[in-house]
Amino acid sequence: MTVTEKIALDGGAVLLVEKRVEDASVQIGIRTEDCQECLFHWGVLRRGQGGWQLPPESAWPPGTHPFDRTAVQTPFSRDNGEGKIAIHLKEAGDVLSIPFVLYFPAQNRWDNNRGRDYRISMPTTGSDLLFGNPVLADMADTIIERETGNHSWTLMHRFNLCHDLLDRAAGTTDGMALIFVWLRFSAIRQLDWQRNFNTKPRELAHALDRLTHKIARLYVTEPEGRGFIRLMLTTLGRGGEGQRVRDEILHIMHRHHIKEVSGHFMEEWHQKLHNNTTPDDVVICEAYLEFLRHNGDLNRFYTALEAGGVSKKRLRSYERPIVSDPDFIGYLKEALLHDFGQFLTVLKEVHAGTDFHAAVKAAIPLLDGHLQGLVRDIQSRQHGHGSVKDMVGTITEARRRLREPIASGQGNTRDLLFLDLALEDLLRVSVEGRLHTLSGSGDLVPLVGLIGENLLLSRHEEELDLCLRHWKHLAERPDSGEAWALEAKSVLDRIGRILGETMDQYYQALQPKAEVLGKAFQADSFSVDLFTEEVVRGRPVFLMALLLRRFDPILREKAHLGNWQVISPGRTAGRVEKTPDLRSVQGRTLAHPTVIVTARVSGEEEIPPR
Repeated sequence: MTVTEKIALDGGAVLLVEKRVEDASVQIGIRTEDCQECLFHWGVLRRGQGGWQLPPESAWPPGTHPFDRTAVQTPFSRDNGEGKIAIHLKEAGDVLSIPFVLYFPAQNRWDNNRGRDYRISMPTTGSDLLFGNPVLADMADTIIERETGNHSWTLMHRFNLCHDLLDRAAGTTDGMALIFVWLRFSAIRQLDWQRNFNTKPRELAHALDRLTHKIARLYVTEPEGRGFIRLMLTTLGRGGEGQRVRDEILHIMHRHHIKEVSGHFMEEWHQKLHNNTTPDDVVICEAYLEFLRHNGDLNRFYTALEAGGVSKKRLRSYERPIVSDPDFIGYLKEALLHDFGQFLTVLKEVHAGTDFHAAVKAAIPLLDGHLQGLVRDIQSRQHGHGSVKDMVGTITEARRRLREPIASGQGNTRDLLFLDLALEDLLRVSVEGRLHTLSGSGDLVPLVGLIGENLLLSRHEEELDLCLRHWKHLAERPDSGEAWALEAKSVLDRIGRILGETMDQYYQALQPKAEVLGKAFQADSFSVDLFTEEVVRGRPVFLMALLLRRFDPILREKAHLGNWQVISPGRTAGRVEKTPDLRSVQGRTLAHPTVIVTARVSGEEEIPPR
């Protein structure tokens, strides 16, 4: 397969680059019509190695000579007025790209893309073949190069690079999906959060603040990419007041006369916070609070750490390692619980954008009186007060009222989006935690409608909208036995098919990118293999699937289906009996015609006519 790429040079000239893949080798042809006397000054970038590397001599075109230990220079050959160069990399497996600049000897002038170098991406690594888009492939190459080199690197550098790459991703859903995959690998600790560099908390907070505001602006201007833009924000913090991370830990230590002495947990954590605060600090703080609540129980401390994804080994791997166990000072217990409870809020404001309380604190001044009341009501119900239906209903109304101000881009879109995402997550937790208590149509019918509306609030789907209108008509009628149950099941089967298609769309958009990046990052195999599945599990689409699974046996029993099953039209299994076309049921005209097809898996008995 041949992939063509155009590279615009300073001064208006264009290089045409053709890349052809054959097994492990890549053949690259470079042509230009504006063939001034110049030299192609180039090297290779390899996975896991920072900076330019000398190309293998077998790949040097005729006339090539070494420039130094990292680059060679090749003259353009002339053919019918065009300048040409052919490069053949016989083993291109670990080559990410070919960086190059142009040198004009007669003028002693360099064209180095204004200090950024030019780059030819490798189709086998950046995956032109996978994405079918040189821009996307070049983005992937840039990400891989920066993530896998030996150079200094932190979360701040990652967020700054992401800020720049968003301009190249704009206008393409695939670009937004690629950025999300990269950020999620970071969020699940498959990438370095610090490498040979110290970042002040205020610098990290600034990088987060700048990035998240830019993502929010894209949400307004890029409606096609909104699904993945929302997902990006689930991997990031707001930024908050980063300087307070540095200041507050010192204030707490000074307030309680905790000495800054090496060999103690508090001082080791203090040094880490000063030099590179990360989302791990939220987990460490929560674990320390658990330790205090249980009077210095170290098992509680390390169990809470593990639950948050931070092992003892990880604590010791930091560039400012935490190797000491925390100390318990009984008379300071209540004071430290109070102070570190407040400090946890500061950490979440920086690192946990979708934390409900942090999101409310940031967004509450932006809300009108009614919406503020809804949010306060949700806060009061958060710990299990009231019915799950009331909780879901209030969350749905709040999200419904947030939709317009978010989409319009008026005001602080970023903080409203974080609140909406926090509400979406709270919805999932609220229902999943009490799903086992939902046992009848009276519980499940309203929840299907409400969860369905939340799906539409996150991502509009016309077919789902039709199904929910149909469901609303059903919910307004009393549960009247078999006919009602059959009609309800037909609607839920349609919704189930929509959910399946949505999950397939997630897989097609994310999994290939996860496999390319995950392999390059040397991520854990399970995090790559289960990448899309874990993303879907955290979204409302999975919650709806759980709800349908809960409802299905109830409807089967009401419809006296026994071991009969509803299947899609066109499929057969044993004897098949169709009910009439449900264009009109009990005097109602449906928004979308439905045919119920039922089939017995084994046996000869037919469904009695309806």
